[in-house]
Amino acid sequence: MRPHTGEIQTTDKVSSRMWYYLMSKVSVKDLMALLKFVCDTTYFVFEGQSYEQQYGTAMGSPVFPAIANLYMEQFEQEALRTALEECKPDLFVHYVDEILENVKKEKHQQLTDHLNQVDNTGSIKFTVDTSVDNKIACLNTQIEVKE
Repeated sequence: MRPHTGEIQTTDKVSSRMWYYLMSKVSVKDLMALLKFVCDTTYFVFEGQSYEQQYGTAMGSPVFPAIANLYMEQFEQEALRTALEECKPDLFVHYVDEILENVKKEKHQQLTDHLNQVDNTGSIKFTVDTSVDNKIACLNTQIEVKE
């Protein structure tokens, strides 16, 4: 069932008021403590058995996309800043866990190796898909380079 326009507007107004209240009353220290609590107390059920997640934020968590994007933005800035000049891509964009980059063919493995060394937790692993006939799939879309 789709919500009515009035319900959407009401939800938006309530969300705006809650956001304003939260931002005006909660310190950064308290906000970080809340975020740490949410990230450190993740439980899930698999085949009827309850488990506590030991590392990371659950994919289904409402805070996951925001945390992942914040982390990846910092990660990308560090990775591109520290990459060898000849390995730096002309294009580097990401969406969730997909990255589209344009780098010289003979340098893609060197850049991938560098990306895999930037994250010291070992939780992020980059792999390479290369274009075939100037075509590559990214985010369920085929991209074609025409010269």
